[in-house]
Amino acid sequence: MDKKERQEIERQRRETALKNIFFNRFLLLRYSIALFFFGNIYWLLIQFIRPSLVMIFPIILVVFSILATVEQFRLYGKRSVRLGITQMFVRLQAIISTGLLVLTWTSWFTDLFPIFENNQVARVFVFIVLLLGLVISLLDIRRIQDIYQQKDKAFQRYIQLEKSSLNL
Repeated sequence: MDKKERQEIERQRRETALKNIFFNRFLLLRYSIALFFFGNIYWLLIQFIRPSLVMIFPIILVVFSILATVEQFRLYGKRSVRLGITQMFVRLQAIISTGLLVLTWTSWFTDLFPIFENNQVARVFVFIVLLLGLVISLLDIRRIQDIYQQKDKAFQRYIQLEKSSLNL
């Protein structure tokens, strides 16, 4: 391998590293979307025990989580950051989680979560799970704002790597 071939391989390696670092800005969002996807699938499945109109909520959330995932993967290799569907999904997840937190303490509890008994322990457990989901949603909203404002740490690493690769 001559010097020119090695330089070309090194250039391609740096270019791929830059793409990957830029794409990793969305890594935590992708993980939380996956977590919400499986949580909402589980919620949808337990709704089949006693089918009702409540099934609409997990169906909507599952569809939006799929669309958000597609949006995330379309960003690979692109410098533009458009997280409209992801942001809409995370906000919708936060709104529904907030509503469920309130409804956990009402007579709707057994309609929303038919696998749980109508007792204090079950309500507290569901409340804690929903509260954790809400916190993750709020952190995701904050993360998206940081990405849009280019204040995230991954972007700073990307800028440093880009500057260092230009100097080579």
